[in-house]
Amino acid sequence: MVTAATPFGPRLAGKVAAISGIGSGQGRAAAILFATHGAKVVGCDVHGRNAKEAADEANHAATAAESGGEVVAVKADVFEEAGVEEWIGTAIERFERLDVLYNNAARGDFAMVEDMDLERWRNAIGFELNGVYLGCRHAFPHLKRDPDSDAWSSVINTASVSGMISTYLPNMGGGMAHAAGKAGVIGLTRSLADEYAPVGIRVNAISPGSVWTPGLAEWGYDTPEFLANVTAKLLIKRRAQPEEVAQCALFLASDESSYITGVNIPVDGGWTSF
Repeated sequence: MVTAATPFGPRLAGKVAAISGIGSGQGRAAAILFATHGAKVVGCDVHGRNAKEAADEANHAATAAESGGEVVAVKADVFEEAGVEEWIGTAIERFERLDVLYNNAARGDFAMVEDMDLERWRNAIGFELNGVYLGCRHAFPHLKRDPDSDAWSSVINTASVSGMISTYLPNMGGGMAHAAGKAGVIGLTRSLADEYAPVGIRVNAISPGSVWTPGLAEWGYDTPEFLANVTAKLLIKRRAQPEEVAQCALFLASDESSYITGVNIPVDGGWTSF
């Protein structure tokens, strides 16, 4: 489903992007798509081998599209400051600039409130928020622009429809920590958009709904019964593909979204319309 560069040329030509969590799912799809549209991408993942495989696939796609894009893979844990320093530092060392930050990586923990102790709660909220906070902390000094020019930089944070509505489903552990963390990402996004507009940084969020990923089977969320419970909530009666979320990220990364900042865009098949 990855779309090649348009007849009008690559949509991210000349841009340098940092994407977290490229080893699988939405991050991998975005790395491939961004490179196919001309971006120089530094992608990281805690699983270095998966990041390398994603970079190889993206570089092959970029070569086939003759877009000029490429992906450099970095093994890094974005929930540790040293990992984020290496990830963002590699982008600056390799390409001497940064135009797009896509804070995609996250880890969720699901349990009912009486079953989650304080330490587990703190870890759950940290895994939802810290990767976004640390990515912004280390990337923002390199993203500042003259707000009077048209060359604003773009930050994209992955939130979730769970930060907007209750997404509790039968046979699923309680989602209260995930919901609180993703609501925090949405609030963080809006505050950063306001605070950094004077230095030319646009900040937006994407809230995916139910997206197909390889981990669904591992977590027990890929059974026919569970899928039926999900699709009952949707207007488009299927899970999203990772590429469909990546397409939204491509738009927000490009100059086509130059007048959009401080928003949260659901990519959810109509889940939040209820």
